[in-house]
Amino acid sequence: MELHDELLTVAELAIGIAGFAAVVTAFSTRGRLHPHDIARFRTLIVNAGVAAILGFVPSLLLAMGYSDTSLWRAASLVMIAFAVLSWVGSSLQARGVPTSVATLPILSLGVLNLLLQAANSSGLIWRPSGAAYLAGTLVWLAATVAIFVVIVVDRPAA
Repeated sequence: MELHDELLTVAELAIGIAGFAAVVTAFSTRGRLHPHDIARFRTLIVNAGVAAILGFVPSLLLAMGYSDTSLWRAASLVMIAFAVLSWVGSSLQARGVPTSVATLPILSLGVLNLLLQAANSSGLIWRPSGAAYLAGTLVWLAATVAIFVVIVVDRPAA
């Protein structure tokens, strides 16, 4: 399978960012975490977890007998499912949490990624490929990094 090493690297980076964010969040507070930090940290952990899982999806599909075009088509469909579930979960937990400067770019990248994965899974514009899928996992990783930056830089008032 092509891009195996790259996808595992995305998974490793996502896990590393989540762990580092946990340490920074723990040491940057005195006492309890602010509710906004809790919501942001949950979002970061979900995004990092999804990026890590998506790094392994093609290997799992390969082990299940998928190959070439059908593998990347199915992998993109899995990514679409994770995006929809993530957005539903995020919108439910985000009530009362102010948006940050990073919200619009993250949301825009998410929508573009959804369109990219829809095009990749349909095969109408190009033959389904690992390149589009890898780009999608990098979007999940970029969103995780952006949320981490927001947690560190945009401190809520005490």
